Amino acid sequence: MSTQRLAKCAQKANEAENNGLIAEQKQSERQLQAENPNDKSKSCRFWNKGVLKSLNDTDLSLSASLSVCASQDSPYGEFRPLMKVLEISCHGAPWIGGTLLAILFSYVESSQQVLVNLLAALILDLLIVVTLKALARRPRPSSNAMDMFASVSTVDNLYSFPSGHATRAAMVTYFCIAQFSLGYFFSLTLLLWMIAVGISRVLLGRHYVTDVLVGLTVGSLQYKIVDHFWLSSETCQWFLRPMHEHFNY
Repeated sequence: MSTQRLAKCAQKANEAENNGLIAEQKQSERQLQAENPNDKSKSCRFWNKGVLKSLNDTDLSLSASLSVCASQDSPYGEFRPLMKVLEISCHGAPWIGGTLLAILFSYVESSQQVLVNLLAALILDLLIVVTLKALARRPRPSSNAMDMFASVSTVDNLYSFPSGHATRAAMVTYFCIAQFSLGYFFSLTLLLWMIAVGISRVLLGRHYVTDVLVGLTVGSLQYKIVDHFWLSSETCQWFLRPMHEHFNY
């Protein structure tokens, strides 16, 4: 009997904690509306209408229970540094900077073509994510510690839908598997990395579950767009001509 009582007490405590996080989130939504009164019609009220309200409440509860690495004091706070490594591994700055360096030190036209298309895909990802966040205006979870790596965009700081890390992870994964001869092992590793990045966004309290699911979907669609409008070698060389002239190669 004592074991059953303890289990019920633990369940009630978890429910109370989740309800408290949901209340904090709704308070943060009200605060965001107060700080941006002109955006009232476009703000998070969108998420509190009809069926969306029910889905949003479920998402809030599930995401709150999964944000177990949101701080060092969280139930699994000791894994927070690992989650931060995953965060940095899919940040836009290293990917764009690394692609630019790879283009600079690449002397084979076929490689340059792939890299230029990857750069175009990364820029497209930024534009799409910022646009969707500005339109949806969904506040980040209240559990978010606001200590994200090299975050400079106000829109990116305030809003969470969709997850930019999830869109980038999916787009990069599908791009690399399709364009490089990676083999089974490295392709599987990339897929696992993509999934891990998506999960880490919820565990860190950065995003809601739906932010990540939609982000992964948007990322896969982004690669299809890039593949459909694939830049030819001639077009890529035209873009690279100023760099070739500057470095005399």
